[in-house]
Amino acid sequence: MQSECPAACSGKKASRQHALSTEQRERISAAAQAVAESAGGGMRCNYCGCVYVARGSQREQLGFLDDGVMGPGWHSRRYP
Repeated sequence: MQSECPAACSGKKASRQHALSTEQRERISAAAQAVAESAGGGMRCNYCGCVYVARGSQREQLGFLDDGVMGPGWHSRRYP
């Protein structure tokens, strides 16, 4: 079962969430990649660009990839 986006965006529906592609994984930081791999893979909201991992009912936001507000590329304070 897919979860909703943890960024509380207006397009947070489960249907807008997808697993990170290989190309997307290569574009996030090494630290974020390590967290995603340890959680069994990362997810990305195709509405706001939030990249996160889901562990059971818990979701950890890692950053944003190609966000419409922040612009293209990887943006994260926690996993630069």
